[in-house]
Amino acid sequence: MSGLRASWKILSLGVRAAAVVGLTAAAGCGLREVTPAPKAVGRFVAQPGATAPVAGEGSTPACPVFDPLDTTQHLRKAVEPLMAGDVATARDELRLALCQDPDDATAKSLVWQLDAVAEDALGHDFFCYEVQSGDSMPRIAKRFLGDPYRFFLLARYNEIEAPGRLRLGQCLRIPGPPEAPGDQGERLYRCGVSELGAGQTKSAFEFFRDASRIASTRERAQAKVLELTPAVVALYRKEGAAALRAQSYGRATHAFRTILEIDPANESVERLLRDTETVQRRLVDLLSGEAQEALERGERDEAVADLEKVLEMDPHNEGARSLRSQALGR
Repeated sequence: MSGLRASWKILSLGVRAAAVVGLTAAAGCGLREVTPAPKAVGRFVAQPGATAPVAGEGSTPACPVFDPLDTTQHLRKAVEPLMAGDVATARDELRLALCQDPDDATAKSLVWQLDAVAEDALGHDFFCYEVQSGDSMPRIAKRFLGDPYRFFLLARYNEIEAPGRLRLGQCLRIPGPPEAPGDQGERLYRCGVSELGAGQTKSAFEFFRDASRIASTRERAQAKVLELTPAVVALYRKEGAAALRAQSYGRATHAFRTILEIDPANESVERLLRDTETVQRRLVDLLSGEAQEALERGERDEAVADLEKVLEMDPHNEGARSLRSQALGR
């Protein structure tokens, strides 16, 4: 590793550690210790009896020397924990799937969904759908999104942590053209009542907030919005803090922006959002520089890994998208 490259790595890890410690403390996590997120440094193929090389603390685990499972089997093993909301286990299985086939589109899509901001991916227009007998999140994703493996993104769109735990009659947002205003207002309000009765405070709040924008249900829905606002702000703040701890800056930014939509005068969250966006921009610059260096050295896999992390944080970064296409030889 060149001296310049080593400096980039040390600075990157330092920025990540400092950022997470400072921001999670501000968000109220009370963390005792934070370890920087693992960073892929090329692909290591282990020899019998060998161990993975150390590239700073927390190196990404190497692909196994022998794996009895193929990509499809690892995908199946990833879906089960995802349906239960166990993202960490699913992420490990998806890593093994990509060890077998780094270009597998389904595995790459699922990895992207783990950290994606659902509304950015699916849009803000939606209609309501009530869960029917025999429905599952993959079946609903296949019906409305054309791909059953987009079930996790659809679950995130609906603030559902465990996609496998749908309730009969549960209201879901489905991306697409909305219903007629009158019908939609009543349906949204009913969905809010239903979700609140099931203990789904955030989901209920969103339904009431949408219903409050429609004349026929405005007054009733606004009363519910005011009643639920303190609890929902606390939940989003907790979500943002958890995202910071996982170094998922896109999701953290989304959570803090949502709080400011609900409570524009919240100065502490405004500062937290500003700090998070600053750290995110610095990491984007660092990773973009690392990717450019890796590409110049001919290390295409490493360049692609860096650029995919950039695009997780900044999906609209055209420079990173263009450089990634170049690294992939497109």
